[in-house]
Amino acid sequence: MSTSANQRTLALDIASSTGWAYGVPGEVPRAGTIRFAPPGSSPGAVGRGMMRWFADFTKVFPTDRIFFEAPFDPRKMGMRTNMQTSRILLGLVFLIETLGQAKGIYDISETEVADVRKHFIGCNPPGDKGKVAVQARCRQLGWKFDSEDAADALAVWSYACAIVAPKTAIATTHLFQPRAAGAISNAPAMGTREALLRRLDDIEDIPQ
Repeated sequence: MSTSANQRTLALDIASSTGWAYGVPGEVPRAGTIRFAPPGSSPGAVGRGMMRWFADFTKVFPTDRIFFEAPFDPRKMGMRTNMQTSRILLGLVFLIETLGQAKGIYDISETEVADVRKHFIGCNPPGDKGKVAVQARCRQLGWKFDSEDAADALAVWSYACAIVAPKTAIATTHLFQPRAAGAISNAPAMGTREALLRRLDDIEDIPQ
């Protein structure tokens, strides 16, 4: 795996509502949330939504590597999920790896929730306590997010940066003083980028 510290990293918390985080190690990351299709859509519609979003996103924000959080094993979730949901979640993981490869992004890695949280908050609390702690840590760092999924993606992004560019790991310690959010290297001007991001997040009306 490349250890270059200047490569643009996309982190994903893949679910029905997917959180994403993007940036270069050492910089302030950007994050958001995307739903690939309206609730109740078919797996094909959800997959098509991911394809559209990924194609548009990588045009705006060129990506060198992708990290995503490993999905929960549906066999261990009892009655909390159904076959349709399981097909979609596992299918999206397969699809993001396929889309990355097709885009020429070969540095694609899966992360474990426990490893990410131990890095980001120092422990792995059970249930919602972990999510709350992750969100609190993001706020402490001055990292903006619009949902718990985006906060989880930021934690994955931080973990990814610590792996590929260890010198940037200081950014998640208590000694770190967050910088004001600045422009991402090689990204479009702020006004253009914000407009494009709003468009990327507005693809819920996918034809069935």
